[in-house]
Amino acid sequence: MLAVVVQADRLRGLGMLVAARSLHKGRTWQNPVEVASQPVGQFTDPDSGIELPQPGFFNAMLAPDGTIYAALEASSSASAGAIRLVRSRDGGRSWTTSMLPDVSAFAFEPAIAVDSRGTVGVTWYDLRNDRPGDAVLSVDSWFAHSDDGGTSWQQTHLAGPFDLRSAPRGGWIGEYQGLTALGGRGFGAIFTVGAPLARDGPTDILFAPIERD
Repeated sequence: MLAVVVQADRLRGLGMLVAARSLHKGRTWQNPVEVASQPVGQFTDPDSGIELPQPGFFNAMLAPDGTIYAALEASSSASAGAIRLVRSRDGGRSWTTSMLPDVSAFAFEPAIAVDSRGTVGVTWYDLRNDRPGDAVLSVDSWFAHSDDGGTSWQQTHLAGPFDLRSAPRGGWIGEYQGLTALGGRGFGAIFTVGAPLARDGPTDILFAPIERD
């Protein structure tokens, strides 16, 4: 049994992702292993002063071959960010870390899934297309997949842009994001959008099938 949790190191000002193993169905646990850490910050929209989305959540998935994957935010400022990917092939004893390529703007709320063929998919939001000083805070949703366990990636625009400031409280889109594998033929993404893509309220939740050959 493996538990992957977020905990805070207040002395060092870090948010940490740790993994602990149990060989006795949860009755006793081995010492936790640090998977990844990130300084705790508070980033705001430079134009409006509203806090940017930074829930600090991670998303994890067990692949059919037993590999454990997780995706988490790694933004360092309101204008610089990344999506961190971690992977364990030995049941959580050791982990490797990499960054999703071609993500450099503020990025948030990743979701990860692995299909039956071992293809890894990740969705997330980022602000790469925003232009400081204009009337909107432009955000897009993206999808990337890897057919070789995370060594190389292909990226696709999923939706957007929409104005993050149109969401409640100036940018609150909740945590209603998710990604699932649709057998071995693709993925299904659930994500939240604001105006002008939202039609039934200040935000709408959309579903997008992502087909693979």
